[in-house]
Amino acid sequence: MSLKGVEIENLGEFRRALRRAQDGAPRQLSAAIRRAGRPLLERAAEVAPRGPSGKLKRSYRLRVSGTSGRVFSAVPYGAGAEWGLHGKWKGFRRYPAFGTGAARGRGRFAWRAVVERKEEIVAVISEELRQIITIQGWAKET
Repeated sequence: MSLKGVEIENLGEFRRALRRAQDGAPRQLSAAIRRAGRPLLERAAEVAPRGPSGKLKRSYRLRVSGTSGRVFSAVPYGAGAEWGLHGKWKGFRRYPAFGTGAARGRGRFAWRAVVERKEEIVAVISEELRQIITIQGWAKET
């Protein structure tokens, strides 16, 4: 079969590889998100303040569901430490929001980790998904 410069010699095997890539994509993507989240969690723990208990630094987790990942803090005050501006979270005001321009946000620790490690996160996900991207070796990157 030939179509505009694309030639496939073993169409049956190509279709099977395409099905394998499609069927495995959600699991591989979830695994890639988990691996890409490791440096993010490490950096969030590095930049988070160490209070008397040290719980905030140890509380960052990654929740992966399907094709998305979410960083959160497992301590009850984690969201207030990261995003809070008023009331009982005022003690965290001494840690300014991170970022400039489009990356400017109110987030303090996990947000900073995402911004600082974004290239590494993309590289890990791309490498982890190389088999899907190349359709199990049938497509080549140019």
